[in-house]
Amino acid sequence: MSQRRTLVLPGRIVLGRGALGELGGYAAMYGGRALLIAHAEDRARVKGVLDETAKRFGVEFAEADFPGECCESAVAALKKQCLDLDAGLVIGLGGGKGIDTAKIIADHLDLPMFSVPTIAATDAPCSSLAIMYDDEHRFVGPRQLRRNPALVLIDTEIIAQAPERFLVSGMGDAFPTFFEARACRRANAQSNGGLSTLCAYSLARLCLDTLLEKGEEALIACRNGIVTPAFEDIVEVNIVMSGIGFESVGVAAAHGLAGSLEFLGATRAMHGEIVAFGALAQFVLEDAPREEIRAAIDFYRRVGLPLRLSDLGIGNPAPEALDQAAELACAPGSVVHNMPFDVTPGMIRSSIVAADRLADIF
Repeated sequence: MSQRRTLVLPGRIVLGRGALGELGGYAAMYGGRALLIAHAEDRARVKGVLDETAKRFGVEFAEADFPGECCESAVAALKKQCLDLDAGLVIGLGGGKGIDTAKIIADHLDLPMFSVPTIAATDAPCSSLAIMYDDEHRFVGPRQLRRNPALVLIDTEIIAQAPERFLVSGMGDAFPTFFEARACRRANAQSNGGLSTLCAYSLARLCLDTLLEKGEEALIACRNGIVTPAFEDIVEVNIVMSGIGFESVGVAAAHGLAGSLEFLGATRAMHGEIVAFGALAQFVLEDAPREEIRAAIDFYRRVGLPLRLSDLGIGNPAPEALDQAAELACAPGSVVHNMPFDVTPGMIRSSIVAADRLADIF
């Protein structure tokens, strides 16, 4: 019997050198008055381009400082500013948290939203999902929004100037996309109300293949602050392929362990670094083929992704802490249950410990 399949996409994706210079033209399609949410330093990096494109296309970007956390107080303050401005568009510029905040405000006010990432550290810019924290920077949970961004505008010249750790973190976030897609497909798990399409599943596979082929070359380009075809391919992987992939095919243990690893002490690691280690634990959980694990370990070594708990800032966790972390991962509704078999806290505990030793074997 056939079952419903879903494919979730942004309205338009534009990627390339100098793309930010076209922002004014796209904004003009929505009335020309936009609330632009960004860190002051992110905005300062591109102020000249923003001023030029606003003048050229006759639009207004009302600048709103993003306080640094996607939390209820920030949403409330920026929402009021948007209402006072009578804006017809919300733009999130910078990293994932600022973009997520812009997505929530646009959702509350039923306005179109543009994502303008200045780093390629996560796949947040494409999605209709926002990750919420409290004012003390503690994780609250995901929030599902009604629509994806109307535009994802990715200027690769700007992203090439960001520190290389952001690009590597984005590769870590993207790396498990196919393996989680495969697990969800085997489990018949749904994402956004349906099973994955062949299109999304193929995109997840292309995500992995491109990382393995071009990840190291893209990292070298980033270290030198230059844009190359390989660099642009990996930026597309980190933001677009991974973003569409995870939202349309689902996530599993690699992402499901993120909260547990933060609980164990990975509080200063970036999201993609944590997820990359989670992928190693997922390999253990599903008894993945040796050649897949070997290829992953080799890739991690070449680009500098974490291979051990200590690489995430986690010392030698006490047995009781591991037990608590495993229980947290297996809470009802956790995406670890998208694995194609029953997952228990004992299995999670063992997978974390074993993942910490994989680099000694491969």
